[in-house]
Amino acid sequence: MPSRKSGILAALNLLAVTTALAGGGGPTPVSQLHQQSDVIVVATITGIKDIAISEAVHLNVISILAGQLTSATVTAEFLPPFGSPVPSGGMLPASEIGSTGVFFLKLANGGYQVIPTATGFYQWWDAFIPVGPSLVASAPAGTLDQQLMTFQVQWYLGLSNPAMIDDQRVYLSIERGDRAIGLAAAQTLIGSVQSRQRTTGLAAAITLGSDDAVVAAAGELSTLSSNPNFYYLVSSLGLHVPRTSAALNAIQQMIAPGATIPGLHRAISMALRMNGTRDVLPLMAELLDSPDPDTQLRAAAYFGYFSLFADNTGALPGTGAAGTFATSNTRQFTPSKESALTPAQYAEFWKLWWSQNRTTLGF
Repeated sequence: MPSRKSGILAALNLLAVTTALAGGGGPTPVSQLHQQSDVIVVATITGIKDIAISEAVHLNVISILAGQLTSATVTAEFLPPFGSPVPSGGMLPASEIGSTGVFFLKLANGGYQVIPTATGFYQWWDAFIPVGPSLVASAPAGTLDQQLMTFQVQWYLGLSNPAMIDDQRVYLSIERGDRAIGLAAAQTLIGSVQSRQRTTGLAAAITLGSDDAVVAAAGELSTLSSNPNFYYLVSSLGLHVPRTSAALNAIQQMIAPGATIPGLHRAISMALRMNGTRDVLPLMAELLDSPDPDTQLRAAAYFGYFSLFADNTGALPGTGAAGTFATSNTRQFTPSKESALTPAQYAEFWKLWWSQNRTTLGF
């Protein structure tokens, strides 16, 4: 099989990621591919024929996962993206004859068309999910969505050097499908010997609300942060609501090393804000010393919010502004667009406030 990691293909992978992140397409989650398909098969490519506007792919069907076929052989059109002509050399390279994979097919023009596993800018490898001999010999168990997730996760685990688009493909499938299926798939990735694949699994599990994944990520932070897909974990943490003391303790472990990891302090401040309790005050106080001005502002804003809405026990009942700790100074030093104060000035005020009030609050 031609390499996906060299020369122009690497550039195309990067373009695909850039296009996807800009909203112009990208990998399609397997649960959505399921919904779009009339027939889903595990099949081996037996022939490829190029014509002007499409490519005919001849398949020998090994098993039918969804839908019905009247023959063990089927021919499906594989169209180039954006209605462009078939490129010189074809869509699928001739070396793919003999490859086996999961193909998603839809009825069109009196026959079948291959549904690519990505939208927008897609390439030949988006024609199918490769399937290794072990899964051909012993099909995965479970519902169709569980089977499809297994096929994709096992393909990803089999990559010796995943590209960014590969990380994104499996991450999106886990994130946007059934939560229980996604968590099981993420756990499989977390068990990988490759830290990059563990990063993808931990990020996906955190996105799905796993505090255990936050704890695991904190324990491997120095190793995981060197992976090029670590930004997935940072982004996931910024959307996570930590609910357990173990998760908050793990987040605290990340604060000191996080000072040198781009975006991590900001993500931590967002996660703590969504927790929304008095328990996060000591961690917010640590973030007042962050080298990131945006994080300083977020931590200061949380202290301002707390001083306005907390009752005399420090609880935030959500029933309105109790104002127990509010003063003209706390209002002045609650960040606002109209203020000329700098993040450092906000931080200095709230560090002093914290030192004066932490004992009263029971810390």
